[in-house]
Amino acid sequence: MTSNYAASDPLVLDVPSRLAQAQKIERVLEQFTQARGGVLRQATALDIGCSSGIITAALAPRLASLTGVDVDQGALALAKQNEGAHRVGFAAATGRAGGA
Repeated sequence: MTSNYAASDPLVLDVPSRLAQAQKIERVLEQFTQARGGVLRQATALDIGCSSGIITAALAPRLASLTGVDVDQGALALAKQNEGAHRVGFAAATGRAGGA
């Protein structure tokens, strides 16, 4: 289950583009939760394919709980540097049912 996508795609580590993407995702999540009578800050989410965790860490303060998972061990090592600072957890996983 080990990969190294982050090393082969420099956009994965491009903070400005990742933060811009996080803002778009936040708007979508806000609309989604409001349409269902909820509040985004009360939502729990799983970010499958979180890579280096830039987007995950940016969204974490806006949610009740957020966990990022990825198969890229190198990217997860970078993501885990932000775990405590942003109340977010990261784990190695495929995102598939049963983990396979």
